[in-house]
Amino acid sequence: MIFDEYSNFNVLKKYFDYDNKPFADFLEKNKFTVSYDSTNDSYQSLTVLTNYIHLDYLVDDNVEYSERSAAIKNGYVFDLLEQYGYTINAICGASSFGLDSETVNESTSINGETFSQLIYTQTLLYPLFDGNMNSTAQIYLDAFQKLKDCAASNNTANLNFAYFVLPHQPFIFDAKGGKNSLKHADDWTNKEYYLNQLIYTTNCITNIVETIVSKDPSAIIIIQSDHSARLLQNEKGDLLIDEKDRCYFLNAIYYRGLPIEEIRSQSGVNTLRYIIGKLLNIDLPKVEVPNLAY
Repeated sequence: MIFDEYSNFNVLKKYFDYDNKPFADFLEKNKFTVSYDSTNDSYQSLTVLTNYIHLDYLVDDNVEYSERSAAIKNGYVFDLLEQYGYTINAICGASSFGLDSETVNESTSINGETFSQLIYTQTLLYPLFDGNMNSTAQIYLDAFQKLKDCAASNNTANLNFAYFVLPHQPFIFDAKGGKNSLKHADDWTNKEYYLNQLIYTTNCITNIVETIVSKDPSAIIIIQSDHSARLLQNEKGDLLIDEKDRCYFLNAIYYRGLPIEEIRSQSGVNTLRYIIGKLLNIDLPKVEVPNLAY
């Protein structure tokens, strides 16, 4: 499960005055290993996620957008798992990865921009934007349920893949999962809109985790983001989050109830290399992480 722009615990505390420790405690209680200081080499979604699915640092932010967009549709990790007999179930948001999703969210892009955001700037098209938000919300609700349903599957050789543009804007949910006000869908000047969507996203994650762990304790659950929040700003439009801090990300692994100390302080790519190498019993040693681009 990848949650776009879900912030690292320290970033939430530093910039949003929000203590997400109850979520960390929940994960650790459920035998997740949480890396609190994992960082990536970029805060650009297309760069980070392309490298995730290739299990290597294939691209950086200087590579042309078109080249990165092509590369992300040919992910090595999916081919590798299929070679070892795994079935790839693309639950949500996977079309940008070259997969056919069970639920298709055409309003989102891997680059972190959305068609809805473009509509939002055109005031006469507010009703269309509103309808698009409702459709996106329903897609996510369906995907959350599908992830829980996966735990009942008797086929252990499945990769259930879901990419959510959450808590990334547009901010469509309030903290309880209700509908956010349309005029604040892209509002980064007030912390509450991002935080509310993050809180709701967290509640959904905990619900999914509880279901999977209780029904299939031998599962492997990977919960990652690509980067932390990036666009928090003051009323003057000044960005408030340091570029280095934007590169920190959520990194939590449940490996059949076993501790996985090897992922602590590791990048997203090296975390995935270790977990998949361990799962398949193949040699995927750590690779050198490029210097931060910022």
